[in-house]
Order: sequence, then structure tokens, then C-alpha cells
Amino acid sequence: MDRAALIAAMQAAPLEIGVVTVPGWGTMHVRELTTDIVDRLNRAKRDGAEDVNALALSAAATICDESGVLLFDIGNAEDIALLSRQGFAKLSRVLAAANKLAAGDNAGNA
Repeated sequence: MDRAALIAAMQAAPLEIGVVTVPGWGTMHVRELTTDIVDRLNRAKRDGAEDVNALALSAAATICDESGVLLFDIGNAEDIALLSRQGFAKLSRVLAAANKLAAGDNAGNA
């Protein structure tokens, strides 16, 4: 495959989307994390940023509609604050489903 073909394939391939059921929230869609978000989290950790809520930011970067459009804005402090006040088990379930996508396992609920 040449460069142009690879770039075309990357641009045409959507992010993987999965479904997860969270008690109290119902069924929702999640998409895989992008490398941009993973890099941001790694940089924040490395730089010692204490105000970064990695779980809330990761959830904001994965919770989406059925088309893969994010429902939360990772740059919006109110969205991140709302997510950071949610139960650890619920957000962990969301991230577990997204991590399954990253591992290539999109066959079912987390």
C-alpha cells in the first residue's frame, strides 16, 4: 500500500463504536480513544498536572451517539466537572467498554 492509499484508508475508517449498559444510565454508545487524548493524559501525568481528572476526561472522549459524535466536550470545564462527580464504577464501566474497542473486541457490552 502506498502513502496516498494508506491516508485515504485512514480518513475513510471511522473510529470503532461499541455499546455499553450502565446501571442507572441505560444503554449508551462509546468510541475508542484517539491517540490525541491518550497523549494529552500522558503529558499531564508526566508534567504533574494535578487538575486533570483522567477518568472524566477519558469518559468525555468516549461517550458518543450511535454515529460516533461525542456527547461531551473535552475542553469544557463544566462537562468534565459533571463527569468527575459521577460514580467511579459507572465511569469505569464506560472506559472498560472503550478499552475493549482498543483491544479489537467490540462484540458485546462491558
